Amino acid sequence: MKPLLANVTTTDHEHVCDFYYFERNNSYEISYPYVHINKDRRIQVKYGRELKLKAFVRSDKPYPIREIYWQFINNGIITRIDSNTNGRYIENSTLSIIHVTTSESGKFTCFAANDLGSSRSNSIDVNVIGADPIVEVENTMYEVVYGTEVQLVCNIRSEPFITNVYWEKAANGAKTIINPGSVGYQGGTSDNPSLTISYSTMYDNGNYTCLGTNEVGTSRSKPTRLNVTGDLPKVSIPITNIVFSFGDSVKLTCFVTAAPLHDLVYWEHNLSGGIRRIFKDTVGTKGMTVENPSLYLDYATTSVSGLYTCFARNPVGIGHSSVLNVSVIGGLPDVVVDVRRYNAIYGKKIQIDCKVSAHPKVLFVYWQRESRDVVTTLYNGSIGTEGRIPMVSIPSNEYMVNYGKTITIECSVVSDLLLTRVFWQRVNDEIQIKRINDGTHGTSINNHSLTINFATPSDEGTYSCLAENAVGLGRSQTITLTVLAATTILQAVLGTIGTLVAIATFILSIWKCRSEQAKGSIKVFSMSV
Repeated sequence: MKPLLANVTTTDHEHVCDFYYFERNNSYEISYPYVHINKDRRIQVKYGRELKLKAFVRSDKPYPIREIYWQFINNGIITRIDSNTNGRYIENSTLSIIHVTTSESGKFTCFAANDLGSSRSNSIDVNVIGADPIVEVENTMYEVVYGTEVQLVCNIRSEPFITNVYWEKAANGAKTIINPGSVGYQGGTSDNPSLTISYSTMYDNGNYTCLGTNEVGTSRSKPTRLNVTGDLPKVSIPITNIVFSFGDSVKLTCFVTAAPLHDLVYWEHNLSGGIRRIFKDTVGTKGMTVENPSLYLDYATTSVSGLYTCFARNPVGIGHSSVLNVSVIGGLPDVVVDVRRYNAIYGKKIQIDCKVSAHPKVLFVYWQRESRDVVTTLYNGSIGTEGRIPMVSIPSNEYMVNYGKTITIECSVVSDLLLTRVFWQRVNDEIQIKRINDGTHGTSINNHSLTINFATPSDEGTYSCLAENAVGLGRSQTITLTVLAATTILQAVLGTIGTLVAIATFILSIWKCRSEQAKGSIKVFSMSV
């Protein structure tokens, strides 16, 4: 029996065979169906497009086609495709795949069967064009200054279109996923895959990876390293020990370099274990600004001695200098008198030993003799001068003033001898307010009162009025000055009553003093300093 191919037609390199038949005993017998695909042996189709494969199937009428299906081979796996296969359908021997993916790359063959058996077509190789996204970063290293903005550039090429973008950060053994909209970040989307950090900090140091996803899969870039440069302020002092004389103006030099720039400077003063912070608004100080971090003090006293440290702050943190040891030499003179008992012969010379050491240098030395409540002052060139130290008093013990107002505190001085000096003193920090200081006037030999033109909280404290003559130095009682935002009626009334009582007391004292003098008594009032 010899097989023959019948009813063959050719059109544009396509051929169709209606049926197979065999010659047997000078007659012809119809056999299996004929199946053929009119396509090239290899075709390409883009990912996501529709794929249609048409097969031509013929069979003799006595033997109608009973079944048509397709076979798909991918990586050695054979899959049968019929009308019930999800996502694929067969109509009149044509295979349609609505949305082709890379999983449809492979070899397709059409099968047809009639009552006699089944036949297969030639095979066709289908290559679906499309793959995982191509994700690339522009740089593998970024270095930025603390607090600045940085953009980690990511470029993505994808067929099919990209559907999702995110970043992965690896730092200190931990991984963090950065999705679009994460706090502190911008970008990282399908339209703009680059990641922008608006304000970089040390927390942002690490390795960053850009990831993109399409319908084929997910790809990741090479990691890019972000280094945020910046450190604590570098604070230094040129020396570690400095000595000032009592009464000198003080400058403690400090240098600060910072990246990022510092925004605060202050000092710490450690005196006998007690730590005090000194800021630019601290009364009696200057400096301590970003431009000039050095500390300036107007008047050195023993309380200035101690350990000083300069501090500076930037967004990274607080840096500090080494410790500066400040010593203030000087103060009140040190007077030592031999305390042995002296015996003298009337009219003869006697020497009483006295040793004086002082810094600053001693300006004036004198002696005082007190006998029966009478004080005699002995000084160079003025032997035997008698008198009393000045009697100094302030009418009230408490004063209150509203912020920004002017206040005058009266001081009464009674002295038998010519006054040589009158001044006020803030007792708490021993800062002398002499004849004219900032915001004050008065305080002279002729005008004993203290006037503050514009009262602020820095003027609060305890004050004393002091007067000096050839005998010695007299001091008033200490009074308290309070600066208020507003003075209540009750406070004003109490202040007035206190003033009246103090004035009455003072007038009574003066009257008693004058009465004693009028009686001719050589006994006078004295007041210890």
